[in-house]
Amino acid sequence: MTNPFLFQSFVVIFALSLVAKPAMADGGGPFPPRVGQPGSTAVAPDDPRIVAWAHRMVAVEWGEALSEEWKAPERALGPASGNIMDVVSLGRGGWITYETALPVIDRAGPDFAVFGNAHNDFFLELAFVEVSSDGENFVRFPATSLTEEPVPAFGNVDPTMVDGFAGKYRVGWAVPFDLDDLRAEPDAEYLDFNDVRYIRLVDVVGGTDERFTSLPQSRDSGGRLVYDPFPTVGSAGFDLDGIAVFHSELRAEPAPGGITLRWRAQPGAATRVLRSTDLREWSVHDTLPPADMAERAWFAPIGTEERVFFTVEPVW
Repeated sequence: MTNPFLFQSFVVIFALSLVAKPAMADGGGPFPPRVGQPGSTAVAPDDPRIVAWAHRMVAVEWGEALSEEWKAPERALGPASGNIMDVVSLGRGGWITYETALPVIDRAGPDFAVFGNAHNDFFLELAFVEVSSDGENFVRFPATSLTEEPVPAFGNVDPTMVDGFAGKYRVGWAVPFDLDDLRAEPDAEYLDFNDVRYIRLVDVVGGTDERFTSLPQSRDSGGRLVYDPFPTVGSAGFDLDGIAVFHSELRAEPAPGGITLRWRAQPGAATRVLRSTDLREWSVHDTLPPADMAERAWFAPIGTEERVFFTVEPVW
């Protein structure tokens, strides 16, 4: 554990695909390859950079061809499980937004990562990733698809031909995203790069259905149609198994007799301060009422224990 003031919360979403063709050979595209290959950017769920997970679902619009059993946003709460049955799916053309308990901030390297649940390296159901500071104005990460032909329902997508999408890697592995990549985007003015609270996943509709091909969730940043397995049913659409945060702001400052924790508050939310001596069992040490201030502070007294850890979580 590299951060003793670790905040632990989480988001998950993911979908089930029951049949797929045998894995294809590594492709020759220009983008990072599948898990385990040189140059892959895949993130493991126990990556030491992870300091937090997304905290709650705030909005959803289910897409088509989605069975009721997969409309379960609560499955997206908690660390990525790697279990393809423990998921929530978006449906064809659907979207879902999660809020992080502490804001994602832009620092060197990737700032968060999205776990999908593709059951092999090539059956890739993709999604665009968008972020917001205010929950109203979202900015989409640039994404590129060089797949030239439609992909059948149980077909394969070469991961070296797609970039900037969630779902590029198999279950148990995440695609990293760097907020710095958004600074040149037209709507970047709406983002506070030190206070990104909302992450939205928008399902790619990967076929040639004319109802969707003119919509933003069907085309990449260059205007090309994006192809992924189509049509899928039941657990249709993108499947998410978690959103991990690498860079968030929970600071610990030395103070007489203990430490002072400082963090950005969630508007309208109370805060629980949790305490642990082993990073496994946590107890509620204090509860702070909602406050209007952007930054909160709390003094953590240090007793006679050999070691003690504190973290915070919002309560709506």
